[in-house]
Formats: sequence, C-alpha cells, structure tokens
Amino acid sequence: MPYSQVLANNILETLKKILNDKGIRYQSLADALGVSIATVKRMMNKPSLPFDSLLEICHLVGLSFEELLERTQDAQSRRAVFTKEQDDAFHNEPGLYAFLANIFWREKSLVDLRREYGLTDASCYLYLRKLEKLGILQLGIDNSYHFLISERITFEQHSRFARQQARQAMTMLGDYLVDNMHKTNNYMALCQLHLEEHEAMALIERMKEYWHSELKLNRPAVGQREGSKTYTMSLQLADCGYQSFDDLIPNIDS
Repeated sequence: MPYSQVLANNILETLKKILNDKGIRYQSLADALGVSIATVKRMMNKPSLPFDSLLEICHLVGLSFEELLERTQDAQSRRAVFTKEQDDAFHNEPGLYAFLANIFWREKSLVDLRREYGLTDASCYLYLRKLEKLGILQLGIDNSYHFLISERITFEQHSRFARQQARQAMTMLGDYLVDNMHKTNNYMALCQLHLEEHEAMALIERMKEYWHSELKLNRPAVGQREGSKTYTMSLQLADCGYQSFDDLIPNIDS
C-alpha cells in the first residue's frame, strides 16, 4: 500500500476518534455539511475524502489540519508492534530490517551506511522508499526522513521475521558452544523441572525479569508431583563477544 494511502487511512482513523471523543454523530456532521448521512459514512470509511471536506470537518470539530496531522503522527509513533505487512516485508527481505535497525536504533546516517556497507545512493533511496510505503517513516527532501514508530516497537508473538532471526541466532550460538565448551567463560546447563502450568508460567516471567533487570537468578529445585507436567529449561551463557544477526545490507535495484 503506498505511503500516501496509509497516511490517509491513519488520518481518517484519527478523525473518527476525535468525532467520537467529542460526541459528534454522523447525522450532525451530515447536517452541517449539507449531505446525506449515507454520504458521510462513505466519506469516513474510505481514504478518498476530498481535501476541502476534510478541512470543513476539521473546522467543525475546532481543529486545524496541521493539528489533525500531528495527532495522527503522534498516534502512529506510539504503535507498540510491527504490523503483519511490515513483519512479512522484513521476513522476505532481511536487509530491509537491517537498514532500519541501523538508521533507527543505532542512529547511523546514510553517509555511515554508504561507507560501512558500500551502499549506493540509489539503494539508500530505495530502502527508504520501501520503509515509507510500509508506513514506518515519512520521506522528505534530499532523503531526509521522519520516523512514525516508537523506539519500543516490538514484533508480534507469532512474527515470522522474529522466528527466522531466533532460529539463526540459536543455530549460531549452539554451534559456537559445542565447538568451544573448553573455554572457561562458556557455560550450558540443562535440567528438567516437573511443574504445574501456572508454576511454569511464573518461572518464565521471573526469568524474563532477570534478563531485563540483571538481577540474580533464583533457580529453586522443584521435585516431581502427581498431575504436574515436565518442562525442559535451559540456560546458556557464552563469552562470544558482540555478534549481530542483522548486519547484511545488500545493494538493491528495485
């Protein structure tokens, strides 16, 4: 979907939310615009709202178009997860995600990417255009851009791209551990815990808290009990330095 259409859809969604928050019904809007309620419903459910009608509606709700656009962009910047369309694009073209990771989280400039990855000006532009079409950024003059996503954006639980990256990461880490178990800073532990469902979920949450807060991990020994399920947990640590699984950004021509 072209970025302009994505933006139009997002503007309409923001406008509908504003109307709802202000308690302005479609019938009142139709009366003010001098059209039927059926016309208003059509206008508000497809991104073909004439600009003059959009400005008139903005005036009726006491909002300028600039304020409507700002609210739309703010709402998009708070988006918590990548959409399925974005996830599929990254899965099909990992280099696109690598490009985004470098300019977004690592805050590298296009000059940096051209130097470090040998990217051409055309490839940088094409990567930016693809991210724009996905609604991830807004492209301006001379390849300037404004991001429409939050720094805390994550992938859905069933993300194809995240699974792909996890498989690659675990394969590389597993191979490294097996080949380098003699090193003192490498450690692998496997154990079976016989737990009830809620206990397993509670342990997983505690492990998540540990990794995020860097607190000490408490691993209580839990014995087998009637009615419990068997869960195999693993803890793997490796002193393998900095490795990234999204550092390949090829030149593209389309």
